[in-house]
Amino acid sequence: MLAPIIAKIFPNRDKLDSSSYKRAEHVGWLRRLVALFIDYMIVSTICSLMIEVFFYMIGHRGMAHTPLFNYILPIAIVLILVPMVTEGQTFGKSIVHIKITNFYPGKLSRLRIGMRQAWIYYFTLPISIAWLKQAKLILTVESARTKLNAFVLVILSAIVLGFVFDFLAALVTRRDRLFYDLIVHTKQQNTLKKRGRK
Repeated sequence: MLAPIIAKIFPNRDKLDSSSYKRAEHVGWLRRLVALFIDYMIVSTICSLMIEVFFYMIGHRGMAHTPLFNYILPIAIVLILVPMVTEGQTFGKSIVHIKITNFYPGKLSRLRIGMRQAWIYYFTLPISIAWLKQAKLILTVESARTKLNAFVLVILSAIVLGFVFDFLAALVTRRDRLFYDLIVHTKQQNTLKKRGRK
């Protein structure tokens, strides 16, 4: 008589195991930010220094500060090509034990890894930076308060607002994937191996 009631009140072993597995697979936002910070430091310091030294040696130091060599190329090498070769890990992700994987069963293609990273570093991040610069320009330079600049700010604000809503929705619903993961059907997975019970 009591067994069915108790079974309904308390979760069974399968549900507990499933819940534990999901928690183990979960990748927190703090670890993602740490990985992003490590990757940013590599791009902004080591890569930038190597590019600066190279162009200094060939007598074209000014070229090191162009967008191609200052941002596009380092990002392509460190944050797109590296995870494509390592099948989902940047230097930062490998340190904090995170890997980009397929959301659906099956192996994730290198092309989709590259597409995911490109969405972040060639779309999301540049637009966010452009919005900050445009807002600062209009707020600090009176002569820049033109209709064109205001229109550009409105467009950028709408896109950035979309980024913010997507992030807030992910927090509220405990969704681990942001819009770029939804587009290319990827997710971030914990690569830490659980210790077996003794």
